[in-house]
Amino acid sequence: MVDKGATEGDGYVPSKIELALRRRVEAGDIIATDRCYFVPGQLVLSDLAARLLEGDLREAGAERINDEDGRHSFLGDIGLQLWFVAGEAGGPDLIARAAQLKATALTRLSELPRDGLRLRGALNPDDVDGPVIVSLNHILLGQPHPQGTGVGAPTPTGAHRVLEPAADGADPDIAVLDTGVPTHKLLAEWHPELDDAVRRDAHNLRFPEDVDTLYENGTAPELRALAGHGTFIAGLVRLVAPDLVISPYAVLDPDGVGNDVDIARALLAVGSRPMSVPVISMSLGGYTFDDAPPPALQHVLDRLPRTTVVVASAGNDGHSRPFFPAAAHRVVAVAAFDDPQGVVRPATWSNYGSWVDVCAPGVDLLSTYVVGTYEVHPGQVESFDGPDPSARWSGTSFASPLVAAEIARRVREDADTGTWPSGPLTADQAWRDLQAELEPLNSSRRAGLIYWPPIDPRTPRLP
Repeated sequence: MVDKGATEGDGYVPSKIELALRRRVEAGDIIATDRCYFVPGQLVLSDLAARLLEGDLREAGAERINDEDGRHSFLGDIGLQLWFVAGEAGGPDLIARAAQLKATALTRLSELPRDGLRLRGALNPDDVDGPVIVSLNHILLGQPHPQGTGVGAPTPTGAHRVLEPAADGADPDIAVLDTGVPTHKLLAEWHPELDDAVRRDAHNLRFPEDVDTLYENGTAPELRALAGHGTFIAGLVRLVAPDLVISPYAVLDPDGVGNDVDIARALLAVGSRPMSVPVISMSLGGYTFDDAPPPALQHVLDRLPRTTVVVASAGNDGHSRPFFPAAAHRVVAVAAFDDPQGVVRPATWSNYGSWVDVCAPGVDLLSTYVVGTYEVHPGQVESFDGPDPSARWSGTSFASPLVAAEIARRVREDADTGTWPSGPLTADQAWRDLQAELEPLNSSRRAGLIYWPPIDPRTPRLP
């Protein structure tokens, strides 16, 4: 998966994002294979699979991982368990091991009598009706991400976009699960126009305050690989809908790396409380070893209120392989388009396929960024200067929040005006209405519908 087989000897120059990911792989934080990235040694099992396989797991020296508070609260609530396989068995061969364990569990399940079933203690017949899941804790990356696409680096620009003041609001209209927004510095000095839009609510435990996390070794000015990714997205949301209140969650580190279990935990926090956020934007994703949805993420998605809409980027690898969470059930998948000579077509690097729902602008967009220097390639350094740093960036990362913001804008507008005839407009109904208004993209790549935001995200706009 790393570099798609390209090497420096072929004249290929790796990006900062690629180099950061390589360092993580070399340090043993991530396992990279030609199928997917995953956390070393970690297996995600359904409760039923764990019961069927507990003896095998214990014999192999595997141990169940508790939450930080010593309990199994999060995964237990959604019927999953996290196990750790130590040593070489937890390396690249863990893919084959997971497939073998799942096959064993299915065989054992098929051989068990339905009446008087016993695994560990007496079980009711209903206890065998759950899914048999044996999977990895997959690594999910911010988009853009390294895979030889050439869209991974932001570029500085002298152009600026002046954003309108935000309207008053109490509850968040949209949650952005990404690298977060460093409000300590950002709102005070760099982009005060975001001050009324970006909020921390009492339920958000992943709201970064420390601007030093943006920089290599915690010291300015050298920015980490995906520093400012969440800030760029927040500016795009404000462009589409200045009235929205944004709740940013840091589920990716500043190199753009996260994993299925941690992201699912944050998603559950966003969507499960009584006043859940109606729209959730996720400019991240990855592939799985079996092309099935990452289990923790899918389990949480299935438990969100039916009115909640999750919007995710389709990925930047230029093919149709399912990319998650975009390709998962109940997620609006957004690809990126370009329009050279006024003809809309999918960006050459944008993923596509029947699982893509809608296509939005994703090339050379202009938005808010952070102060620092960025090594685009070894020896090529770009500077982002204050007081109001801006950047241009390409990727499905930035097409996705445009659609999410449009859905949230419609929900907020109805809440303010009460114009929806059958009661408050919900996010799922707003998405259906938007779909009905959009034209299909005429492409053999089946890239879905075409969404244009009300303001061109590529051009500066004066007050």
